[in-house]
Amino acid sequence: MNSLLKQAAYPFNIRRNVQDLITHTDDLVARRHDIARQIEAADRDGGMIPTHEARQWLDRVESARLSADTIRGRYEQRCRMFGGCSLNLWSNYRISKRAAERLAIVRSYEVVPSPITIDPPALAAVNIPIESVQIHSQESILEEALRCITEGPSAIIGICGPGGVGKTHLLKRINNNFVGDSTFRLVIFVTATRGCSVQTIQTQIMERINLNRDGDSVTRANRIVRFLKAKSFLLLVDDLWGGELEMGSVGIPYPLKNEGQLKQKVVITTRSPTICELMNVTTHVKVEVLEDDEARELFMEYNGHKGLYSDPHIGDLAKELVKELKGVASQLIHFGKEMRGRKDPKRWEDAIFVVKTSDTTHLQDEDQLSLKGTIVRNLKVATENMLARSNEVRQKIEIAERNGKTPTNGVISWLRRVDSITSSAEIICGQHQLNLDVSQSAAEKLHEVQECLDNQPSDIVVDVLQTPTEYIPIQSFELRSQNIVLQDALRYIADDSVEMIGIRGAAGVGKTHILKKINNSFHEHSDFQFVIFVTASRNIREQIARRLGINQDDRDAKLVTRISKFLEKRSFLLLVDDLREILDPKEAGIPFPLRNSSEIRQKVVFTTRSEHICGQMAVSKKIKVTCLEQDEAIYLFRQNVDMGILHSSPRIEELANTLAKELSGLPLALITTARAMSSRHHPTGWEDAIREMHDLFRHKDNPLNMEKGVYQPIKFSYDSLRNDTLKQCFLTCSMWPVDQNIRKDELVQCWMGLGLVDEPNIRSSYNEAYKLICDLEAACLLESGPNNDVKMQNVIRDTALWISHGKWVVHTGRWNHRQQTGIYSITFIGTRLCVSL
Repeated sequence: MNSLLKQAAYPFNIRRNVQDLITHTDDLVARRHDIARQIEAADRDGGMIPTHEARQWLDRVESARLSADTIRGRYEQRCRMFGGCSLNLWSNYRISKRAAERLAIVRSYEVVPSPITIDPPALAAVNIPIESVQIHSQESILEEALRCITEGPSAIIGICGPGGVGKTHLLKRINNNFVGDSTFRLVIFVTATRGCSVQTIQTQIMERINLNRDGDSVTRANRIVRFLKAKSFLLLVDDLWGGELEMGSVGIPYPLKNEGQLKQKVVITTRSPTICELMNVTTHVKVEVLEDDEARELFMEYNGHKGLYSDPHIGDLAKELVKELKGVASQLIHFGKEMRGRKDPKRWEDAIFVVKTSDTTHLQDEDQLSLKGTIVRNLKVATENMLARSNEVRQKIEIAERNGKTPTNGVISWLRRVDSITSSAEIICGQHQLNLDVSQSAAEKLHEVQECLDNQPSDIVVDVLQTPTEYIPIQSFELRSQNIVLQDALRYIADDSVEMIGIRGAAGVGKTHILKKINNSFHEHSDFQFVIFVTASRNIREQIARRLGINQDDRDAKLVTRISKFLEKRSFLLLVDDLREILDPKEAGIPFPLRNSSEIRQKVVFTTRSEHICGQMAVSKKIKVTCLEQDEAIYLFRQNVDMGILHSSPRIEELANTLAKELSGLPLALITTARAMSSRHHPTGWEDAIREMHDLFRHKDNPLNMEKGVYQPIKFSYDSLRNDTLKQCFLTCSMWPVDQNIRKDELVQCWMGLGLVDEPNIRSSYNEAYKLICDLEAACLLESGPNNDVKMQNVIRDTALWISHGKWVVHTGRWNHRQQTGIYSITFIGTRLCVSL
């Protein structure tokens, strides 16, 4: 009767049964998450694993969650369809009954099994494959080491000996001895080679004991300590280099415990007794090189030739090879195998030579290489050394030739021999890559390389060579017409039939700017060994010598000869700016006639204002630089004027275009005038400037065409400077020689000496002077130079001298004081005064 009533109640208790199932399942899932986190933490911190019961419980709870989600989904679907009032009693009955049954199962899972984690099964030792090598003297060493580990009180044991004597092999045998043995719960083998970090050793340990490797070195060390501190373990550290192993940093419990059944031991191998001391080793096991008899026996065993040492052809050579291997076990095994079946005495001689010329302390690290590979490797290294030394000699010759010296016949012969040997060595190394047997030829070539190295020239001194092209900073603006000129010039330079190119045009049209752009075109990539930029107004010989790094102490004739000899067999591009008189190339040291072939390219490009000079210099190609067209002139003007002023009024924009047209397309005039107009804020000022320029260019009877074309616009910029002090400062800049960089501190001191800058103290005077320099640079009357210098363009300097005519005199060379009177200021540069006393 109760059973029937219970069955009948299912459809009417559907809501309560489903809700109870959802509530209990959610609680159980939350508990599952907590247990899973505990298991994860135990795994991460101590390497523990979940019990079988815990894994089953986790799986059952997950299955219960999935069933509950299914029942919940069906119930919620019916609620959405019928508003919770479904008349389908059979469907309600099935859902309610299923919920009640699953609720009973869920309640049975509320008891969590205990414990949830356990230690993993004992790992003991993992077998390490090693070659079966019978070295009788090492058997007693192995027995001694095992006795110290299992019976002795020492916690840290050190196995010390030279490289290659078998320490690693011995340590692996110790590891394998504990496979299946219960003395230690864990036997951990790690390698601590040169440069090995704490993190690297930690990773090896954690991989061995299956610990989570996340986190920094401190977190990982804590995790290792927690796992090992209560366990018996044997840590085997192979090939410890460079310093002590800080066990605390790695995570090794320290001090190590050895009491009762708990055994914690560390065994290290090292080449250094000092490391044993740093590691507080209490028991030392020393591994020595083999005695002669045992060394011969080991070599013969791996060579496979029982009567090796009595062989009339190779017996003595075999004994010599064993002697050179100095009892190093790994070497004896390696070369014993390598020389197996070798009957040719030459092969044995090659092997002896390789051992003698190699660092025997490192050869054991390369057992995987064959003798052939060892010889070829040594050949490569020796050839590279030889090439490096030959390059030093070639650089010395390069420097010496600039100073009029020539290499000796012995040096030339030595360099030719280097080239020949290098080519042969490259062929041998290439054949080795194809797996051809080149042992004999490689060994013979190695002998040659060694002999060549021994006979290399001594006392090599290398100076820094000049770069092919020195980049020249220039103002950045792109003009179509100037780019056409630039491309024409570059095309002619690339043409082998063209030797000398003349670029002519009026002052201020941009010739210097184009020549500097030609220079900079070869900065990244150049077909010329040297690109030389000089200014014709200065001593061309000295500029060329300085650019090439040639000593300038000699007299002019010797300097010309040295420049000529240095350049005659080299490719060069000489760029001469502002040529105003005919230049004899030979007097400047330029080899003439110029040579242009597939091997040597020699070119000269110059700029000049004179058509006559182009004709007299017999140029191959002439390029004319003309004034800018109106559209380009307007563009350049607008690029240099203050944009805020330009756009402040439609009227000023219109006047700006008109003023640009009045300047006859001269770039220098356009730039300087545009900068000067940056202080004119009212259209009236622009109208005055247009009127003044129109009047200047309208008069055709002015005898100075240059004054009409360039001087007056620059003077207009001068007149627009904000005060008389700034104007006087500008004029003083003309007292420095043409094309010479002006040091800012010298300029400041000059202004202070003339009273143009007169502030209360030195600091204030310097600050005010530097502001004036900035004002002149902003007006384009000075331009920035290298090393915090400034420079005045030739045409602007000519204008400054023209403005100050009769007041300022700048004179170079010989000057007679009777030639001029009524002068306000005089600058003498390299001048001899002729004064009657």
